[in-house]
Amino acid sequence: MGKFCAIDIGNTDIKIATVVGDKIKNIRLQSSDIKTIPIPHNIKTAIVCSVKNHKYTFKSGSKILFAEKDIEIPMKTKYERKNLGVDRLLASYAGYEITKKSTIIINLGTALTVDFVAKNSLHQGGIITAGYNLMLESLSKKCDKLPLVNAKQNHRYLQLTTEQAIQSGTYILISSFIEKLKKLHKNYVLIGSGGSSSLFKRYFDIHKENIVILGLIKLYHYHFK
Repeated sequence: MGKFCAIDIGNTDIKIATVVGDKIKNIRLQSSDIKTIPIPHNIKTAIVCSVKNHKYTFKSGSKILFAEKDIEIPMKTKYERKNLGVDRLLASYAGYEITKKSTIIINLGTALTVDFVAKNSLHQGGIITAGYNLMLESLSKKCDKLPLVNAKQNHRYLQLTTEQAIQSGTYILISSFIEKLKKLHKNYVLIGSGGSSSLFKRYFDIHKENIVILGLIKLYHYHFK
């Protein structure tokens, strides 16, 4: 089976997955602040998705397939295509391929994105808001006396320290939002993904932390089958 890299460039981290066939062998994390993305010397091909405006160079002689807005993805959408992030469409594509049913994909990264896919595989649209860590950072930056705290699973309403109150307040905000989605869309399968998603696993029907990588793998095989 062919070996290649699937690279997901997010707002905070870069995930570099080594793939054999359709199986992920390992995933390395890099800061998105780097300028050159390292690709193992024995990899001949890589597929890349980026949400950054920054143009990266690649330390390798590999052939690079960029999953950009004009690339063909086998999923139709009602969303304004030119403004739909390719990462969102890839996550939706992978999510639907997992369930083959009406599906909601919640990606908890720097931004929290929600995408709806109908049972006929049509991407119906979605919403965007701040992710868990971005909420915490915003409170600390905009409120002089509030500290920056780490993201943590904390769903108690009555807290006795400021740190715990911030953790609990932001956690409850996101978890209540997810519960509301489940209540309103009972016929949809809920898939959670992204860097903070493990903190909310209890609310998802399926948890796939690296769903954009899964979408890149499927897209690679679609273009190179």
